[in-house]
Amino acid sequence: LRLGWASGPVPMIDRLALHMQSTSLHTSGISQSLVAALMDHWDQDEKGLVGNWSNHADSVSLLYRGRRDTFIQAAHRHLQGLAEWTTPSAGMFCWMKLNCLEGKDGAPDQDSAQLVRTTLADAKVLFVPGCEFSPDPKVPSPYIRASFSTASPEDMDIALERLAGALRTLDK
Repeated sequence: LRLGWASGPVPMIDRLALHMQSTSLHTSGISQSLVAALMDHWDQDEKGLVGNWSNHADSVSLLYRGRRDTFIQAAHRHLQGLAEWTTPSAGMFCWMKLNCLEGKDGAPDQDSAQLVRTTLADAKVLFVPGCEFSPDPKVPSPYIRASFSTASPEDMDIALERLAGALRTLDK
């Protein structure tokens, strides 16, 4: 089942539509039928009243906003002065800059990949190094991407506490 939708500026959507037209002969009819039936089902409550899809989308948004807020609170508890981040306005990830990987001139001195693949892996904490999202992965990145979508509040707290411990050992 491969499908999706996008919203954004008209020029970007036009380019996405052109890309879809040039890379897919035809969207699967079975996938389209399954999603249409699911949307019809989600758009009716138990009494057959329309609007349940919007309620579902709102409840999912609240769920992830709560997880984001819990993650950010744990970051404030454990990572003050060790990392910098901006509270995401949407999505399921938080980008963090690890201060100890930055050189004196403000340019990245080290890449987060080594830290993620060794020290943090040994500590049983999973983050994605920033270089994985770079157009040039050879350029060092002091960033990591953290997911808060499926972790429990306890796991978020433990993970960020372990990250803080690892960063303190590097900062010495």
